[in-house]
Amino acid sequence: MCYAREGYINRAEKWLTKAETLTHENHKNTIIFHSNMACIFKQKNDLDTAIKHLTIAENMLNQIYTSCNSSKKIERMLIDCWLNMSALLSS
Repeated sequence: MCYAREGYINRAEKWLTKAETLTHENHKNTIIFHSNMACIFKQKNDLDTAIKHLTIAENMLNQIYTSCNSSKKIERMLIDCWLNMSALLSS
């Protein structure tokens, strides 16, 4: 995400896309991947795709949350996801 902060959006997207292949075995990394992709697409002003990525992250978090009896870490990740979704929707 350093590339994205420095304005290299396409380069950040390229590296995140490469990293996606490593996320399939770890749900937390997949959630983080989708959250980061949402940030990339928000900066590219592609809000529909950004919302799609956040929705995937939110659905995964909800599944984990209901199966693990409300972990504090998952609650925090859900809150972050909802805050990001709120920011997107207000755009």
